[in-house]
Amino acid sequence: MSSELTTLLALIGTKTVIYVGSITFVIGIIGGLLNIIVFLSLKTFRLSPCGFYLLIMSIANIGEMISGLLSRILNAAFDIDWSLTSLFYCKVRLYSYQVCALTSLTCICLASIDQYVSTCSRPQWQRWSNIKVAHRLCGIFTLIWIGQNIPAIIYYDHVVSRSTGRVSCTLTNSVYHQFTVYVVTIILGRVLPITITVIFGFLSYRNVQRIAYRSMPMVRRELDKQLTKMVLVQIAFGFFTLTPYMIVYLLLQIPSLSPDPVYSASLQLALSLTTVVLYIYFASPFGIFLCSSSRFRRQLVYVLFQIYFKNLRERGGHLLRRNKMTHVQENSERSDFYWQSYSSPIPLMSVSVPPTAFSSRLPSSCQTSVSEPICSSPTAPTSIITDDISLTSTVLHQIDISKYYFAHVIKVPHGTNLLASNNQTTTLCVNSVDNIIHLITPTGYNIRSLRWPDPREKVEHLFWCDITQSYLVATSKSLCTLQYNTNQSLRIEKSLDLPSKPFSTSNLIACNSYRLYIYNQSIDIYTLQLNHLHTKQLPKELTQHEMKALTCSDSYLIFHYEHLTNKFAVLDSTTLTIKYQFELSYRDISSLHCLDENTLTFIGVRKDGENRVVLYQFSDDEECEAQPMVMEKSINEEYQTVQLLPNCHDLIILNVDSSRVQYLKYRS
Repeated sequence: MSSELTTLLALIGTKTVIYVGSITFVIGIIGGLLNIIVFLSLKTFRLSPCGFYLLIMSIANIGEMISGLLSRILNAAFDIDWSLTSLFYCKVRLYSYQVCALTSLTCICLASIDQYVSTCSRPQWQRWSNIKVAHRLCGIFTLIWIGQNIPAIIYYDHVVSRSTGRVSCTLTNSVYHQFTVYVVTIILGRVLPITITVIFGFLSYRNVQRIAYRSMPMVRRELDKQLTKMVLVQIAFGFFTLTPYMIVYLLLQIPSLSPDPVYSASLQLALSLTTVVLYIYFASPFGIFLCSSSRFRRQLVYVLFQIYFKNLRERGGHLLRRNKMTHVQENSERSDFYWQSYSSPIPLMSVSVPPTAFSSRLPSSCQTSVSEPICSSPTAPTSIITDDISLTSTVLHQIDISKYYFAHVIKVPHGTNLLASNNQTTTLCVNSVDNIIHLITPTGYNIRSLRWPDPREKVEHLFWCDITQSYLVATSKSLCTLQYNTNQSLRIEKSLDLPSKPFSTSNLIACNSYRLYIYNQSIDIYTLQLNHLHTKQLPKELTQHEMKALTCSDSYLIFHYEHLTNKFAVLDSTTLTIKYQFELSYRDISSLHCLDENTLTFIGVRKDGENRVVLYQFSDDEECEAQPMVMEKSINEEYQTVQLLPNCHDLIILNVDSSRVQYLKYRS
């Protein structure tokens, strides 16, 4: 009876390895490759230390699946064990298995530590979240594991059993065997990774809960939230998959617990099951990232279909045109715009979004094309919902937002994340990561490129001042003017030093036709020739809140701050008294600008996670009962960073990841 039970338990373990292991191997290899493709294709991951750790972890996981799980499947399914026929494979397989396993677990530990320091409020700790540090740490630990496991190549050998005469691949040094069991497998491979990831995972989760209360760019905030969520779910999954294997492995090292054959067979079955579960952990990152992050799902679709599939299609079309010998004529007739396959607007969709303080009560709908003007009614409250636009309208001001339409798309230099344009001759693009400035034409042709003169200063703000006919560039320490001469030279002049700022705050800068305003705890007012006039304080109702953004028209200063919801305060630009306040139900708001006295435009992120280009018209007449006008366009590729910059009455939507700009033109 005991022999039959022992045989049954061994059969269950073998079948589990064959079927569950095979599925795990296929999913792990495909998922690991897709992870590598996504992490290498998107700059947001390439420049992120945590993204780099996850990239190396995915590569190590593939090596782990090939060196460990594949041989187990072949042995269980086909009785093929290359380690018994090849001494080289016997030595290299176990060596590669240990190096890949330790490298993978080290990367998830480093990723959890990086998410903690990157979301920490202390600047001296945040400096450790650096891509160069990530490269060095990964290189150092990889070399350590490569060197530490060299004895495995030396001491693994073919041993012939005296009783059965069978060859086995085993360790021939008892001391190194004990070192491998307790130090490498238990401590380095299980106890330390579980302890480190759980501790720093908890600390990272606590930091992320506080991100919303600290001033940081929305792009950085969303990326930190995404990576932290992905890492935390991976940590939780790792705890429940690594721990059972560690317990069973320790039990097997106690000879006195397994004299009974049935008990010993049960432990072997438990070892087979927990080993498969262990490999599921190494195969799981792609599935975990996919399930835990909707942003990662959208990034995957974008990389596969918008980058690789579209590139293959364009290459096929290029080869076809080349075979027909028509490319010369096409190049000669190409217009000044960078059209390619982007001559049509970026696909858009919409959702009806009334502000929280107002509601739309009289809906009606009509259908329009994205290239057609937006219809609105100036006489009666109307809600118009189309395939691409949501519009709530009761009153029109100086700008008729129904006249906006999507125009052409241009290519901007790679890495551009700040943009401004004079709408006539030049557009200024800034790569604030590398501190490189590119001057291009409004149609996308490059004019001039240079590095910012002072490498210690990072460019933070950029806008065009129409009165002085110059670009204003705000760095971390100073405000400079930048002018482009007809001889194609750029002249940069430092105009004034900006006030020092605490870590949790930043200088907010805006200008109108008469004044320049710089806010940092107080408001410094300058002429457009940058002569200081006076310093004023905010009204007491606003001093208790941290201001997130500032914009202005000739009559008003408009502050955005967070207090339970996103709120706006409209102040008189002269007396700084509050004229009007309202709130909007967007989760995040960025790129706030004023188009005219009563029209705001910004990027709003709703609770569903989609970025929407929003135009908001309000009335400063307290006796007016009309609802404000809200127009928004939802961007399908919301996983890409989108910035919005006003260009006179026109709008420029900058897509950082794809380095393209969509013009939203005003039909006069």
